[in-house]
Amino acid sequence: MMNALCPQHQQALLSNPKQALHTCRKLIEEGTQCHHAAEYQESCQRFQAGIEISQMLLAQCPCPAMITMRVIAGHNLSASYVAQGRNQYAETTLYATHEEICALCQDCRLRRCVRLEALSQLKTTLFSLTSQLGYMGKSEHLHEAITEAEAIAECTAQQLFH
Repeated sequence: MMNALCPQHQQALLSNPKQALHTCRKLIEEGTQCHHAAEYQESCQRFQAGIEISQMLLAQCPCPAMITMRVIAGHNLSASYVAQGRNQYAETTLYATHEEICALCQDCRLRRCVRLEALSQLKTTLFSLTSQLGYMGKSEHLHEAITEAEAIAECTAQQLFH
């Protein structure tokens, strides 16, 4: 996917994480409004920019709110792709979102609260992904996705709660 943010915007957002979180929320809100108005290309641009901001901040200073924003932006981007009949893009987006959340669950360097939020979002990303796979008739991939998520959740829970 193409970068929605120019390098100058990326740098400005990284220098002010609070403003970046606000910008991410605003982009998701605008994307949702565009989606409801059937302006799907515009909504995709907004959601993609929200994803980029959340990914940048998660890489620099992970916080639970950014995980939530990442999941919402990915889910909504996928919905906009489906509305355009671009189901493969939707699937790719949901896989990427799910894989990022799985990686956050497993990253022992992260603060406990960040990993807990990732763990709580894992069910959301798994549900969205398996729904899309089912919609596309890819039932052979369902078991693999569920089994992998279950193993990650179990391992993460063991590390965090024992």
